[in-house]
Amino acid sequence: MTGINLGVVEPQNGATRGSIQGSILAYLQASDSFSIVYIASESEARRLITEGRLNGAVVLDGAEIKLLLDGTNPQVTSTITGNVAAGIQAGASQILASLPVPNQIPTVTTYYVYGYDIEAKDAIGAALLGVSVSFLLS
Repeated sequence: MTGINLGVVEPQNGATRGSIQGSILAYLQASDSFSIVYIASESEARRLITEGRLNGAVVLDGAEIKLLLDGTNPQVTSTITGNVAAGIQAGASQILASLPVPNQIPTVTTYYVYGYDIEAKDAIGAALLGVSVSFLLS
């Protein structure tokens, strides 16, 4: 897939160099799948996903990597999670090869953000239309 709008929130102290977070960022930047937008905060990333302006965001925090994903498109979410996982694997391989330091691999938490206000008529309107047509035809 290409043309995925992905937000990236980096830590304020710039601690992504030489870490797994840095490896993830490098992996995402090298991918042709993403159009990367740098965002200042996690709350802004959530707002942009809710508005439909981003397909997802990666929050590179110190001990945790947060994936904020638009839950309406499974193909896009799997592309984002797959690329982040590959970046983690590449970074972990580099760390394990150079230093045997425990507890340096951060946890990954995934959040699905559904930002569209769906009314009852939107959710069941098509089904009711089909049932009413079938009653009229029988």
